Amino acid sequence: MFNVKIKTLMIAAVSALFLSGCTESTILWPEGAEQPDFNVYENIELDDEQLLSDWQDICLEESDYPMAAALDFERHEKDGYVDITLAVKDGTSREDAAAFAVEAIQAFNDQVAVQDFSYDSAEDGSFGSYFAHLEIRLKIYEESAYEAEGEPMYEASVPAGSYSTFEE
Repeated sequence: MFNVKIKTLMIAAVSALFLSGCTESTILWPEGAEQPDFNVYENIELDDEQLLSDWQDICLEESDYPMAAALDFERHEKDGYVDITLAVKDGTSREDAAAFAVEAIQAFNDQVAVQDFSYDSAEDGSFGSYFAHLEIRLKIYEESAYEAEGEPMYEASVPAGSYSTFEE
């Protein structure tokens, strides 16, 4: 009986010794895999092409925004403003165009926040922290006028740090 206990103990000790030889885990970080970078960086340079692409993926989604036709922007941060141009399908009401503009501007801010974590996401009643120090110069076109480079159906300027629902 005493021999059985000693043999069992010896087998367990040898097994533990062999198993403890595998101390480097490659399950979470396989060899050659890039490690995540958790450093905080300042003065991030935004990638405008990626920003536009991501913003379009969100705001031109037919099931979410059936009135949306096109959108574009130009950042003039040194001059203190951002031009935002939206096009809605012909026949879209001014109320629907205004509601779309609010959501599109908030989505723009959120995509900036994805690239630069120093900005907060937009919330109800706010366009987000990206626009805290930048004026928004908005133009909303009907699709046909946008394509023909005609006159916008609605133009507005929102001072930095302000919010608007674009209702007249």
